[in-house]
Amino acid sequence: SAHGPRTVLLDSEGLLTPEIMGQNVLAVLPPIYPEWLGDRSFPAAHRVRFSYVIGEMARGIATPRMTVEGVRAGVMAFFGSAGL
Repeated sequence: SAHGPRTVLLDSEGLLTPEIMGQNVLAVLPPIYPEWLGDRSFPAAHRVRFSYVIGEMARGIATPRMTVEGVRAGVMAFFGSAGL
């Protein structure tokens, strides 16, 4: 399920397997929020919500719209306009 903890299971040969086929519980992984990823000093220093950077290369990997939407979503975003 996309909601709540997920189990990681082993089959009878000790291999990781989907939950439906598993035998023994190896671990339980709690959900994690994107805000928890990365170093907390990055969002604090750059006043963003997430420790992500998008569109940081020149020559077209980001569009102006992608850059604006990234900023609205709370990430650091750059529009690489070299060569345009």
